[in-house]
Amino acid sequence: MIQKLLKMNIFLKLAILLVIILIIIYIIMLSDTNSLIADVKSVMKGEVALSETDGTPLQLYNFSDLLSNAKVNVKITRLFVLHDFSDGYMWVEYSYETVKNNNEYMPGSWRIHSRWTIHKANGKWEITEIQEDP
Repeated sequence: MIQKLLKMNIFLKLAILLVIILIIIYIIMLSDTNSLIADVKSVMKGEVALSETDGTPLQLYNFSDLLSNAKVNVKITRLFVLHDFSDGYMWVEYSYETVKNNNEYMPGSWRIHSRWTIHKANGKWEITEIQEDP
């Protein structure tokens, strides 16, 4: 009976260790995409020229030509990230609102769910495809 308890403790300890290792790996995967979130926020805020995103999936989020004299508030929440440090997917929810200098609100989007296919090239994450809820 005692041997069964000792064996169970070993399996329990191994299971806990495995869960801790998986959580650490997921946190690393999540934090590895911080730069991509920052890049997308810059695009949404109109800080990136339209010509820089032309022909890329980020063109969907670039309204820099329409945002002169306006402030854009952007919130992006990562819902789930899965990648092998080279290719993968990211599910996000984003919202943004645009406020002109005279405090007049322009149209925005709230709680949009999006799935980004991501690829890391030359140490930098890129979005290769964007799929959004209809």
